[in-house]
Amino acid sequence: MMYLKEEKFVIPWLNYWKTKSLTGSRLSYFCTIAEQQLREHPDYEEAEFHILDFRPPNANSPRDLRIINSSTVSKMTDVEIEQYNNAFVTAFFGLEKELAANSKKSKRITCRLQIQIN
Repeated sequence: MMYLKEEKFVIPWLNYWKTKSLTGSRLSYFCTIAEQQLREHPDYEEAEFHILDFRPPNANSPRDLRIINSSTVSKMTDVEIEQYNNAFVTAFFGLEKELAANSKKSKRITCRLQIQIN
C-alpha cells in the first residue's frame, strides 16, 4: 500500500503492537533497513517511509495514532547493523537448539527470544 502526497510516494507501515513497540535502537534499525531497501528501487528512491504507530501511550490508555517519518529517525552505521544482525542470528540458532531439545520432552513448546545488543 502506498499513496501520493505532494507528488511524492508515501509508503506507510502499520504498527499495532501494544508492547515492545519500535522505539530507540529497534526503531533506528528498522528505519535504516527499510530505507536501504527503498533506495535500491528506482521508483521509490525519493519516497517517504512513515510508520503509523497505533500503540497506546500507556497500559491504561486507548490506542493513539503517532506518525513517524523515517527521515526524522537517526540511522545506524554499517557496524551497528552488523552487530544487530549477528545478535539476531546467534539468538535464532540458540533458540532453534533449545526448541529441538525441548521438543523431545514435551508436545507443547514455549520459548522466549530476547536479543541483547551492547
